[in-house]
Amino acid sequence: MKNMSYTKNKNKFFIFSAICVVLGILCVIIRGVNWDVDFVGGTEMNIRVVTEDKDLAKNVEDIAKEIIGADFSSVTTVSDTTGDSLLIKSNEITSEKREEIFDKIAEKYGEDNVVLLSSNSVSGAISDSLRKSAILAVSIAVVLMLLYIAIRFKPLSAVAAIICLIHDIFFVFIAYSLLQIPVNSNIIAVALTILGYSINATIVIFDRIRENNKVMGASATFEEKTDASIKQTLRRSIFTTVTTLLTIGMVYILGVTSIKNFALPLIVGIFAGLYSSVCLAGNLWVVFDKKLGKK
Repeated sequence: MKNMSYTKNKNKFFIFSAICVVLGILCVIIRGVNWDVDFVGGTEMNIRVVTEDKDLAKNVEDIAKEIIGADFSSVTTVSDTTGDSLLIKSNEITSEKREEIFDKIAEKYGEDNVVLLSSNSVSGAISDSLRKSAILAVSIAVVLMLLYIAIRFKPLSAVAAIICLIHDIFFVFIAYSLLQIPVNSNIIAVALTILGYSINATIVIFDRIRENNKVMGASATFEEKTDASIKQTLRRSIFTTVTTLLTIGMVYILGVTSIKNFALPLIVGIFAGLYSSVCLAGNLWVVFDKKLGKK
């Protein structure tokens, strides 16, 4: 990989990303997005089932799907100090359907082994507030990063970095759509984590570009300095990604459904962050510097 010129192949990287973005948009259009009640409002039922059934969540999900139909959202395992329970989420359903779900589960596992811990509705107003909070949190993070990079490096590098961050968040969103992972409040934590991880990897490369700009001076073009910087930091970028993925991978393998729904988009975002940092960020800076640097 070190023998390859990353800047000379920048058009290939740009085309590959463009194709992935188009396919991602088609995926969202065709498969849609599995919005959880956190974002659209609906009904939540928290049920505790005492059983040795290892496929409990899957079996309860089948029961809920059969009764609720298209309005069904998800079944996740929730852990607290008193034990594990199942959280059934759907669009707003009637009290009769809630009772039917509980009765079916009690019929399968025994009335003495099933307890309804809570059953409530999440209003659209609360969901709207959560959406606004999510957008605000990500927007503030992006703006602060933009200012930091513009001050530490150059405004053009900040624009390149922000485009890469948008690229990474978009790929995470595609993962939610493609895998039909419920989009709930976890997406805020996932987005902010990926933003922090990706910008850190990008800044390492930009910092090396700045150093090489001084060391190599006028003996090399900005494109050559950028290519050298990417190669010099490549090992660090790969090792950081691998060690991070080992941790997140174990969380995914050993975690319950709700943890897996958090870890999987995070894994996709980490891969996207590595790709954008190594293959896109520096190249975008080169393009912007060539087109707009003198202006």
